[in-house]
Amino acid sequence: IATPFNMGLCGLYYAKKLNIPVVGSYHTDFDAYLRYYKIEFLSNMLWNYLKWFHSHMQKNFVPSPETLHQLKHKGFQALSIWGRGVDCNLFHPSYNTDLFRKKYNITAKYVLSYVGRIAPEKDIDTLQNLIVKSAHTRSDIHWLIAGDGPLATSLREAVPKTNITFTGYLQSADLAEAYACSNIMVFPSATETFGNVVLESLACGTPVIGANSGGVKNIITDGKTGVLCPPKNEDAFLSSIYFLLQNEEKLEQMGIAASSFAKSKSWDEIFRGLLNQYEEVLQHNASELLA
Repeated sequence: IATPFNMGLCGLYYAKKLNIPVVGSYHTDFDAYLRYYKIEFLSNMLWNYLKWFHSHMQKNFVPSPETLHQLKHKGFQALSIWGRGVDCNLFHPSYNTDLFRKKYNITAKYVLSYVGRIAPEKDIDTLQNLIVKSAHTRSDIHWLIAGDGPLATSLREAVPKTNITFTGYLQSADLAEAYACSNIMVFPSATETFGNVVLESLACGTPVIGANSGGVKNIITDGKTGVLCPPKNEDAFLSSIYFLLQNEEKLEQMGIAASSFAKSKSWDEIFRGLLNQYEEVLQHNASELLA
């Protein structure tokens, strides 16, 4: 069961009725979302409900060690990590970045990208300030914003009109090209339970400067495949950006290490481990029926 709400409740009901073993997954940082949308008063009620719902699962899969630690602290049981993989046949460094630059009329030396939903929980305020501040001091940076969301219009209006491209939502090869064309991916979101876009960027050989929070800090190896910065610390993000742009050899080494790391995260391996855990649940259920 992938959602604890309406459809998830239906699934749980019929699983119990038919005596089918149930596993669930948790992949949303509800605390952060409640905080960003200013409805924290619902926190205790929500967590009591989530704890009740997930107590019916034989296994509860979480995407990262950070999320497992968070839920364990809140009293959740039967926790297990189901990591995420990346398709390295799609996400790789070998795209023709000259064609991508020509398509979006990018002439600046460096491309910094953000990929993801343009929404409050992604800390778009920090991203906006990084774009504005870097534009005041550097003319050799072009920002590439790939995604859409409720703050897209306000972000467009708040940032300079030059050296920035809003591509809208990208997928498949178009998305992979955007990563590969970038020198650095900047990802200030502190609410990720995993951070798929971070792993995709690394697979394309593009280091990530990300928030040292949530699942992101379990993907980026600080100083090797990217840089981890304190959440919302604009100075730390900016200094990391400038440092890497001024040390191109270091940036290149990070890119090589990033793509190498991503190759170890194939979906085949991830799903093999997941199926093994499903088998454990089935065997346990069978032994209980025979007891």
